[in-house]
Amino acid sequence: MTIPLEIRDRLGIMDGNEIAFEIESGRIILLPPKTIEDPTKNLIGLAEGVKILEPVKEELVKATAKLVREKIKRAAH
Repeated sequence: MTIPLEIRDRLGIMDGNEIAFEIESGRIILLPPKTIEDPTKNLIGLAEGVKILEPVKEELVKATAKLVREKIKRAAH
């Protein structure tokens, strides 16, 4: 299959690159080299060894309360 030069240049496709194709809604999707098909796979193990000192829910409550206090303070001025 020949891919036009302009498209190859825009996608960074070089001679000899392997190209993946997908079909979605009746269309062919060309995935150039280095395309991450499932970016969440790259996140697996990213937080290993990271210790959460305080439960996340408590942190979210604190952060939300802080934002509300700041908004009330701005509204009062």
